[in-house]
Amino acid sequence: MNAELPADLPVAWQFATITDMDRSGVPDAARWLADDERATWASLRATYRREWTAGRILAKQLILQHQGLSPSDARAINITSRDSHGRGIRPRVAIHGDVIPCSLSISHADGAVLAAFTTAGGVSVGVDVVRRQPFAPAFSRRWFTELEQESVTASEDHDLEICRVWAMKEAVYKAACQDEPFAPRLTEIRNVPNGHRCAYRGLDLADRCRIRIWLIDNHVCSVAVVNDTTARVQLRPAPARRTTRTRCLTNEFVPESGTAAYTTTDYLRGDKP
Repeated sequence: MNAELPADLPVAWQFATITDMDRSGVPDAARWLADDERATWASLRATYRREWTAGRILAKQLILQHQGLSPSDARAINITSRDSHGRGIRPRVAIHGDVIPCSLSISHADGAVLAAFTTAGGVSVGVDVVRRQPFAPAFSRRWFTELEQESVTASEDHDLEICRVWAMKEAVYKAACQDEPFAPRLTEIRNVPNGHRCAYRGLDLADRCRIRIWLIDNHVCSVAVVNDTTARVQLRPAPARRTTRTRCLTNEFVPESGTAAYTTTDYLRGDKP
């Protein structure tokens, strides 16, 4: 697995560890977060704030670069991922109060952050990052379809395959959903020659969805791109920046309830029913 991706779709991506961001001297959150984002930050669990902020900063770096803006415009960008009732929604981006047509995805887990962004019409992107780790045998039985469980059983490294399947399920969900809650068993990943296919809530996405998966710094990273047409969808990396190690992807969409934000890690640890 690697991060060398084809380059015929305008989707920009970045990967960084939070340690890397700290070492590179990324400015403090106060210089990056809009007023609404600061209010959201204050409502989050203290243990979640650092990763959430890192995801916002990485995403804003992509947006600033794509839109030709300077770092001083960072606070003019407002990324919203909750509705008025506190429920998770697709990230929506406003610049100086104007919502821009785009697809944004952010994922963060155990000290690593991915972000991807595109303004291409009819294209939706979703990403997920999962730290490579051991799993209890019951995990795949609880969250995976029978077909996915078979792929785990047939693999040489069961724990790695669980990470791979989970990351792809999350990425497809983020790219395909219409703000409905995440239901892991309603997204199915199918191994096919030279790649993967997926079904979402009973619909075979076929050639409308492309999935990429790789391993970076002991984290499994996945991106899914869904196109409203039947055109083949691929990705390209964003140019490297000094503030982060640009290696891979974006789409933040975490199921939320009230002020509690649930991440992939919560599911993997069994904290999310």
